[in-house]
Amino acid sequence: MSGEEREELARKAETTVAYLYQIAGGHRQAGSNLAKRLVAADQRLCLHKLRPDLWAPTICIDDKKNRQEQANLIRKFLSSMSPEEKALALKTLEGLEA
Repeated sequence: MSGEEREELARKAETTVAYLYQIAGGHRQAGSNLAKRLVAADQRLCLHKLRPDLWAPTICIDDKKNRQEQANLIRKFLSSMSPEEKALALKTLEGLEA
C-alpha cells in the first residue's frame, strides 16, 4: 500500500496513519467501530481478521478475482451460519454482486 493509499484509508476510517501502523504491528487493536470503518473503507480488510475476538470467521474477500466463486461459497454456507454471521455474509455477497 502506497503512502497515499495509507493516508486515504486513515482519512476514510477517521483515524491516523500512525494508528494504522500500530494496529498492523500488533501494538494496538482496532476498536469495534474503527474495525467497521476500516472494512467499509477498504474491502480487502475483514472484520474477523481485524478482531477475531469480536467476530466469528466468515469468508473474507482478499482480492477481486473469482468473485462469482466467492459469492457461491457464501451462498453455500448461509444456511449453517448464526444470524450475525449470516448478516455479515449477506453484506459481503451484496458487494461481490455489485
